Amino acid sequence: MSAGGSARCPHCGAGLDGLFVPPGRSPKAVSRLFLLAGNHGESGIRLRGAPAPERTQSSYLNDSDTRVRKAVTREQADKLITCLPEHLAAMVRFSLETGLRKSNVTGMQWSQVDIVRRFAWIHPDQAKARKAIPVPLSSAAVEVVRQQIGKHLQYVFTYKGRPVKQVNTKAWTAALARAGIKEFRWHDLRHTWASWHVQAGTPMYVLQELGAWESPEMVQKYAHLSSDHLAQYVERVSGFRGTEGAVLDTKIGTAAETIKGSIAGTL
Repeated sequence: MSAGGSARCPHCGAGLDGLFVPPGRSPKAVSRLFLLAGNHGESGIRLRGAPAPERTQSSYLNDSDTRVRKAVTREQADKLITCLPEHLAAMVRFSLETGLRKSNVTGMQWSQVDIVRRFAWIHPDQAKARKAIPVPLSSAAVEVVRQQIGKHLQYVFTYKGRPVKQVNTKAWTAALARAGIKEFRWHDLRHTWASWHVQAGTPMYVLQELGAWESPEMVQKYAHLSSDHLAQYVERVSGFRGTEGAVLDTKIGTAAETIKGSIAGTL
């Protein structure tokens, strides 16, 4: 059965001609479904003559993409944490300390944590690459875990005695707004963690292992955030020749000694 030409989408006025309608559904009913969906893209159907839904960057980027998504500064992260309810704040702090994916944080059980050895692990069936992930815990991460002791017998992170299954809640959205952070998803906490590591000088091969990325290419997207590993090489050709052909030493220490000697000679 096909819809008649008289019915139109309440949003853009596109005709419903040629759209397949399940038995028992009138074009008017289909229009009402579009109204409830809010836009064509959410329904998974595009009407004849209707503009294609805009494809945003977040709709096609995945964790293996070589482009860097949004990361927040430490000041922004601190502000976000203060705006969140206690259970979400703890999970955000833990995520920023470990770089773990959302499902690994929400699903973490006490059997996967060793506070004494400051170590946690992700089982192969819980990992994106289907390989076990060792997770060394920082002092801050251990403190977050300690604060969860006694709240649940099985799961580390809970809310009102139940495991946390959903983090993209109204509380999360409201906290982002109060912190003044726009277009930031929970998964961007992982990218923030990686960005902070690079800025702190963590080698790429170490970051790859910490983040359990399968290939160096997945980590290389963060390389532009730090050039420290290149500094030692630019000095190898540093120095330029003056007007008389003498090589001018660019090292600060040598320059300082030269100036010091000149001053002493005038006294």
